[in-house]
Amino acid sequence: MSPFLLFCFAVLPILDASQTLQKVRLRPRETGERTFTDEDNREMFFHGVNAVVKGPPWIPVHDEFSTDLSLADRDFKIMKELGLNVLRLGTMWPGIEPVRGQYNETYLSVLKSISEKAAAYGIYTILDMHQDILSEKFCGEGIPEWAVKSDGGFHLFGSFPAPLAKPFNRTDARGFPVRQDCAKHQDWSSFSVAEDYTAACQALWKNVDGIGDAWAQMWGRVASIFKGSEHILGVELMNEPFAGDFYHNPLIMVPYPFPRNADKINMQPVYDKLNTAIRAEDAERLVFFAGVTWDDFGVGFDHPPGGTDFADRSVVAYHYYVPPQMNAPHDAFQFKQQQKAARRLRTGSMLTETCFSTNDHSAALCGQLFTEPGGIADRADAALQSWVAWEWKSFCRETAETLAGESQWAAWGACKTGYGPAWNATTQEPPDLAGYARTYARAVAGNTTSMFFNVTDKAFKLVFKIDTHAQSPTEIFVSSEHHYPKGLQVFVSPPTAATASYDQAQNSNKVLVRHNSDATYGQEVTVKIIKSFV
Repeated sequence: MSPFLLFCFAVLPILDASQTLQKVRLRPRETGERTFTDEDNREMFFHGVNAVVKGPPWIPVHDEFSTDLSLADRDFKIMKELGLNVLRLGTMWPGIEPVRGQYNETYLSVLKSISEKAAAYGIYTILDMHQDILSEKFCGEGIPEWAVKSDGGFHLFGSFPAPLAKPFNRTDARGFPVRQDCAKHQDWSSFSVAEDYTAACQALWKNVDGIGDAWAQMWGRVASIFKGSEHILGVELMNEPFAGDFYHNPLIMVPYPFPRNADKINMQPVYDKLNTAIRAEDAERLVFFAGVTWDDFGVGFDHPPGGTDFADRSVVAYHYYVPPQMNAPHDAFQFKQQQKAARRLRTGSMLTETCFSTNDHSAALCGQLFTEPGGIADRADAALQSWVAWEWKSFCRETAETLAGESQWAAWGACKTGYGPAWNATTQEPPDLAGYARTYARAVAGNTTSMFFNVTDKAFKLVFKIDTHAQSPTEIFVSSEHHYPKGLQVFVSPPTAATASYDQAQNSNKVLVRHNSDATYGQEVTVKIIKSFV
């Protein structure tokens, strides 16, 4: 008899994805880093998308569907059908605090409404304080206009964007560079060499005029609004933070393990301050924290935000693009290094942003495609890492008037510094749906050893060690529409240890695996799924 047993299509109760989401915690793995777990101690994995609006009103449309601006019921229905279970939602400081000390409660209310709607479809939310090139003053976005300061150092070059180019001498009605000047440099990341920009980043790290304190107070306000909201997976302190004023301190650009790297010298003290403000309002909230984007050897912090006592509530957030990553996605180096850092810090880790499709407007940064064999998603699975792809849709809309105008802002949002793909106008769906709908284990009742999905033949393999104390089953997402149109077959080995079920008649998107009474704690189980051909 084969060591694998083809299970019968038994009908077992399928968990309702719209039920109240369980609180997510972190627990240590045998290798030292921490893994996401639910209240039944099942190991959890997340696949998701980003949704970031980079200009006013700084938030997606939430009450009606559109192919470019919305996070409405239809969006979340599609996400659910694709197996996505996390949303990284732009939580924009200019939207929260447009005037210093005055919080926009309407904006915060809409953020909460969107996250609650996502939860109704089984989708967690990461609240991401997004920024790229810090401010419209540097052709980017991220912090309020009032928070843009200089570190006070002597400037070696002229005003922005020197020394990248001659200083811009035209501004819009708000005093920002005009979009026509910003567009002269199609690679927006090149503005990171502008001395004015580096000085403004350093001012934030140095708390010039108390702007670091204001940042902490803003996060404290957000934490208070979302306290007790278990559908909030965590808060990400800052998207892709920059090192600071390297013109006056070039050594901050040298990544870990150099001991004077920017993560440790500039960011860590500020992250400690932010952590204190968040914990004062919500002591148990998971805090996601990132170092500089070129941390190819892992983040350079020597403790998580707030210190080692908070490691069990901290997650290293890293990104994967080529460049700035120096290796192609088929090389697992980047994943190994970030996990190594998480082990050193005893935190969790997650790939919170990476390029998904050549159809989006940051495609030049993709390197290997997300959906190719051996690409980023395959390597994430091999490293047992959760991921969040960039980006669900464009979340910006231009008109003839805004295109002809000087403001960097569009009619809604801002179409700059990387934005998402155009949707199919006929189907009103995002491109590359099959790429999103990968087969993966969302919850494992035990300790995961390996997970692999073959994007070519759609075969899936999960190996894990059973936790016999877990009352809930292992749950594997499968998409019959995109990968198993003629059905699927599931094999479990050894058959005495666990039993699998799949409700084909109800077009279920879950294979459930339950341990049998003969199973022993720590016993290794292999689950294989293949597509049917008849």
